[in-house]
Amino acid sequence: MTLSSKQVLPVLWCALLSTAFYFSGFFVLFTPLPVLYLSLRRNKLQWAISFALTLALVFSVSQLIFSEPVPLNAIYYLFIGSLLSLGVWKRWSLARWGAYVGLSATVAVILTGFICQYLGGYDVPGFLQRIVQESQTVLDQVTASQVAKGDKAEVVAMVEQMKKNLEFLPRLIPSLVFSFSLFVMIFNLSFLKVIYRLSKHLIKAGDFKRLEISSVCVWGVIVAAVCYFLDFYVFKVTWLTWVALNLILVAGMVYFIQGVSIMVFFLKRYSPLFRFGIYGLVVLFFQMVGLVVVGLGLADTWFDFRRLHQQKQTTDHGQ
Repeated sequence: MTLSSKQVLPVLWCALLSTAFYFSGFFVLFTPLPVLYLSLRRNKLQWAISFALTLALVFSVSQLIFSEPVPLNAIYYLFIGSLLSLGVWKRWSLARWGAYVGLSATVAVILTGFICQYLGGYDVPGFLQRIVQESQTVLDQVTASQVAKGDKAEVVAMVEQMKKNLEFLPRLIPSLVFSFSLFVMIFNLSFLKVIYRLSKHLIKAGDFKRLEISSVCVWGVIVAAVCYFLDFYVFKVTWLTWVALNLILVAGMVYFIQGVSIMVFFLKRYSPLFRFGIYGLVVLFFQMVGLVVVGLGLADTWFDFRRLHQQKQTTDHGQ
């Protein structure tokens, strides 16, 4: 099977745009978008050729210009793009999409790190530690500049706390990768749905306002609590605490998305300006409001707020 001249153009466009997004830096989150769009509009042969061409372009530019032999970031983003495209062809729901993207990306990153460490001679723990040290150095420089302005006590205390938090990051890689993968997935699907509203494939995925997380996810919270208390009171082996923290962060991200879905459902009746203001408050006061949104998503497992709201509306109309 060959491609006509008209079919070649979308293939080249997708490969060039994906490569440009990746190397632009600012638009790196859009890297899976052209591949995902092509999966909706073209046949699978065009998709496969464009995907392979994108990899070839990224590898070539990385090697020739940036002297980077293996662009792992680009592979990660295109891996998510391939999962998103597979979801289009398989008619996955949003919940299934999230499960497959989050879990597959996390396992792939961990396995890649393991292979690089033990087969490729690449020091992954050392690399992560260097990132932490460089980040701490930047914080020290910020502290020095602020101290010169007279804000010594408050700035030093805040920076020291941030430096301590950075030391925990390497142990939280699984949950961070999972959460970030979900963010990339939702970011690209949402953007594509806005610019391509009539896609039957995306309609099949379901309405975000109706997103329902499986009750099985509650066990992540339960297992996290059990691991934490067993480590704190019984075993004291430390690694159980890190398992608990990773699980609770993953559960927090999942139920945050569920909580946002509930917010979107109940705010749909209000004006766009009002909704924008509410979402802005969530972003500005994330540390406080974010926990409320997570609690809302978790509570929905038992109360099903949207179903209760619809039942109330039905009762009101019946009266």
